[in-house]
Amino acid sequence: MRKSTLLFFPILVLGCGGGDSGGGGANEVDATPPEALRPPDSLRVHDSLPPADSLSLSVADSLAEGPAAEEEPEAESPERNERFPRPEFVRGIYLNAWASGSTRRSGALITLARRTEVNAFVIDIKDATGYVSHATEVPLAREVGATGEIRIRDLPGLLDRLEEAGVYPIARIVVAKDPLLSEGMPELAIQDSAGGVWLDQDGVRWLNFYDRRVWDYHVNLAREVVRLGFPEVQWDYVRFPDAPEAFMGR
Repeated sequence: MRKSTLLFFPILVLGCGGGDSGGGGANEVDATPPEALRPPDSLRVHDSLPPADSLSLSVADSLAEGPAAEEEPEAESPERNERFPRPEFVRGIYLNAWASGSTRRSGALITLARRTEVNAFVIDIKDATGYVSHATEVPLAREVGATGEIRIRDLPGLLDRLEEAGVYPIARIVVAKDPLLSEGMPELAIQDSAGGVWLDQDGVRWLNFYDRRVWDYHVNLAREVVRLGFPEVQWDYVRFPDAPEAFMGR
């Protein structure tokens, strides 16, 4: 019987401003460190222990079809693992979707990986804006407008270049924060006891983790990028909201 393995990692933020604002396209990333040695805003270190709301799963175990998968006999590692063998020690950087989709910027970061100990890239597949970075075929993503900003226009080509450079790719998928899904299908969001969708103190909607359709949407996105070649998926914002008592009371 195959046992699922959870692989946990933290995201240590380097620099100001996150890639989840949706406006990272104007920031240029240079492979040469700035004079003050401040890392570019689109880079984060991917190390050994996770924040409470982030976890990373090896694809061979995490995307099983359910109880039936437990009964499958032990098999050889799938071919995709031969394409991207997992490093003994993952030393990665986070690339927002804009940096990942730019040939020049991603090329500069591949050059950085070639000459340093960096051996993995965490790549945004869906960030907290709700947009899916590539031209996904997942129907619900198209239905709610998640394909409105294609930031990585050639995801297979990016994976080919990472394979050639020996860089291990990890697909980052944000779950709980998704303004597009919660607006397009408000029944999937946490509800307010006074009626309608609940909003936190910042006016943010949160998806309802008790609804299996929320799970299915994100697993379908993960399955798609696994078929494209990603050997690992990092789920981010895997949590319920935290807010002042006056908000949580509703």
